[in-house]
Amino acid sequence: MQVVTGAVMLAIAGWCAARLVAPGAPGHGRALGAWHLLMAVAMAAMLLTSVPGPPALGVGVFAVGAGWALARAALGHPRGSHLRLAAASAAMATMLTPDPAAAVTGTHTGHGAHAMTTLPAPALVVLLVALAAVLATCVLRLARTGTVGTVRVDAACEALMAVAMAAMLLSLL
Repeated sequence: MQVVTGAVMLAIAGWCAARLVAPGAPGHGRALGAWHLLMAVAMAAMLLTSVPGPPALGVGVFAVGAGWALARAALGHPRGSHLRLAAASAAMATMLTPDPAAAVTGTHTGHGAHAMTTLPAPALVVLLVALAAVLATCVLRLARTGTVGTVRVDAACEALMAVAMAAMLLSLL
């Protein structure tokens, strides 16, 4: 299942890359598209490789992503898009936070060689609720009649990423 999910993340990354170069395509802006591309590539790497990347870099990048998205939402930019990105970036930063016990014991929870930290249950529940909200808004966008095709694909991609992140977080239980 991990390989299939990783392949889906690569397909989403391809869609995001194509959206970045498509002039004037409806939907979210280039900055949000770039964040989605980065997130899809990182998730694919977590799922498909056995070589861990530098965890501090990943944690830092996605912490910046969460902060940037929250700041943009606070400034009145499309709040829904930015709040969804903030939730997903927080989940990514969490998943990329290394498990200190793994360094000592040589065992880990996670995907491939990516040892994820264990979280207190309340923090994990908050992230899972946030991802459920992302999924719910994506489903509502998909159900809306008259939605442009590219916007529908964007919503489907966000929904798939939210489900994959939630599954990866649930593995921490």
